[in-house]
Amino acid sequence: MVNVSVQDLLNHFFSAICCFLKHTLSWLGLPGEW
Repeated sequence: MVNVSVQDLLNHFFSAICCFLKHTLSWLGLPGEW
């Protein structure tokens, strides 16, 4: 197992959430510019 730091995990987690939210907003037809 690779020892991944908590900071790296949080960074990947939050960027994944942001990506998901932007795609969801654009799919709903809402502006994706925050």
